[in-house]
Amino acid sequence: MKQTILVLLFAILSTPVFAQDTWVGYKPIEEISAPHKETAMQVVVKMSTVTLAEEPNSFEVVDTYAQKQVTKKSKLESDYRVLQIETCRNQGLERCPVFSYSYNGTAFINKGREIFTCRHMLHDWVRIAAKENETTQVRISPPMWLTDNDKKIIYNSATSKNLISITINEDPRLDFVLREKTAPRENKEDLLYYQSEFASMNSPVDIGNPIQLSIPGTSSLAKGEQVYFSGFPAKTSYFGGPKKGDTPGKIMVSSTGKLIAVSTSLQLFLSDNLGTGGMSGGMVTDAQGGVIGIFCRSDDITDPNVLMSTSLLFDPLAQLKLWEHLAAIPLDKLTL
Repeated sequence: MKQTILVLLFAILSTPVFAQDTWVGYKPIEEISAPHKETAMQVVVKMSTVTLAEEPNSFEVVDTYAQKQVTKKSKLESDYRVLQIETCRNQGLERCPVFSYSYNGTAFINKGREIFTCRHMLHDWVRIAAKENETTQVRISPPMWLTDNDKKIIYNSATSKNLISITINEDPRLDFVLREKTAPRENKEDLLYYQSEFASMNSPVDIGNPIQLSIPGTSSLAKGEQVYFSGFPAKTSYFGGPKKGDTPGKIMVSSTGKLIAVSTSLQLFLSDNLGTGGMSGGMVTDAQGGVIGIFCRSDDITDPNVLMSTSLLFDPLAQLKLWEHLAAIPLDKLTL
């Protein structure tokens, strides 16, 4: 596996710290007693959006001015086609990409307004919308509903008067990710793909609880340390039923695991937590409940006892540190 090869590059740090509360697979957030429980229940949200589903041409472009505006609430909160068209209309975009596939992922909110998730859930729609309307990606607000742990929609891009703005790194070294490519093919590009996954968004008004996250320093993270993933995965069937570690989907859960490797220079780490579809953008916390990362990818699971997940270190200055680290690498060495 590519991730296994990458482990050889990582510096392993200090002494491991273990938590006592562990379980196999997923567990509903309400049923755990780990330190991150209360924070996760208040700041982790379900993100409903759209994806190309690895088919780069699986979308149409709609003229929003030629479409009848939808006002029925049930459509605005359930129909993904309506979500995309009304999101375009809501920000004055005349040419609207409409993707065929919906996707549910995860995000979490700091101070009520700062939203963090993985770039791969948003960048294709943003990229195409910008291209079709001859503008920049940073001026595009993506289509999405955000739903809290009580299943209440707290943000709807189709109707909100205060659209969320997104920050996506448009460094030319990421052209293959941010423009026409959607997946890495070689180890070097694999690294850049992971490192570019950190996507931050900002709301001009509070959309969640105004809780300030506890963000401990990451320099002391160590191999073997206990970590937790919290998010909204799709239904799973790896462990023989919900009581044995599976989830029925549509609820917030956590998984527990330990760090396998950490790299502060590359701004990522590996762990053996369970992380399946829908957990992308999920909050990663340490044994004390502090936020240390964002889950973005795991290997395809064939054996639930052999897990490998890749997460980004949670650091407000992570991208600046990343580009400083990569500054000496020629651009032509990072293209496909």
